[in-house]
Amino acid sequence: MCTKIGRASAITLCLDLEFSYGRKNNERVDIYEIGIVALDGFGKEVDVFQTHVKPDYLCPTTLDFLSLAPSDFTSAPNLKVAMSMMNDFVKNIEATCGGTLRWCSWGKRDKDIISNKAGLVSLPNGHRLTKSQYFDAQNEFYRSVPRARPRHSLREAVEDFCGEYIENHHSALDDARALSNIVKTYRM
Repeated sequence: MCTKIGRASAITLCLDLEFSYGRKNNERVDIYEIGIVALDGFGKEVDVFQTHVKPDYLCPTTLDFLSLAPSDFTSAPNLKVAMSMMNDFVKNIEATCGGTLRWCSWGKRDKDIISNKAGLVSLPNGHRLTKSQYFDAQNEFYRSVPRARPRHSLREAVEDFCGEYIENHHSALDDARALSNIVKTYRM
């Protein structure tokens, strides 16, 4: 956890979601896992948040893709509780670290999903994360690294340009940590 310092700095929250994937925009998308890595203004990891989210329906194809089992969701919170926990995490980061809060994801899909779900779940004083400044780390990466070819997956970008390997690809926290490596390496 960070401690407040004399000058305010930016805090960047790197978010990754694991979710059921609807092929069409109108198909149901359920969040299965939320992972966030908080970076201080110097790129140091100061805190993390991770939770599974109990969806209304456990899709066998999604479980298989994510290497999860129904037992992983036995004590998982529902969406409203998970969003409230995430909100508390963001509030705590703001209170502890100070500075300007911003957040990112790899591509806009996670942003669109979390924003949509935030609109469905009412929280006192609103959702701190979705009200904060957002940037698409994938677009910023392509601007910062001209030799990167468009459509690099997060895993490819981290392995090719940061020299890191994602421990458990399709784990929200591991993917959020990989995203944080991109963000701090390229000072986004």
